[in-house]
Amino acid sequence: MRNVFDAFLTEQRGRFVLFLPVFAACGILAYFDRLTEPPLAWPAAATALSACLAAAAWRRPVARAAALCAAFACAGFTLATVATARAP
Repeated sequence: MRNVFDAFLTEQRGRFVLFLPVFAACGILAYFDRLTEPPLAWPAAATALSACLAAAAWRRPVARAAALCAAFACAGFTLATVATARAP
């Protein structure tokens, strides 16, 4: 299974960046699916943590891809939280 995923990542090299806005949109949709307003610190901390994980896993393509997907989903969630907090 890992060889199949590694082959997929190798084949998609250079095109992976096109999936990142999709994960950001998933984070925004996850924010609007909630019934209560989350505090701003939690999504911001999750974004920072997943970005640090992506930096730490730079030489491992599978872990880096997963961490970048999580980072962009958390960033979308954080952006939606900030935009809602700024609204009058």
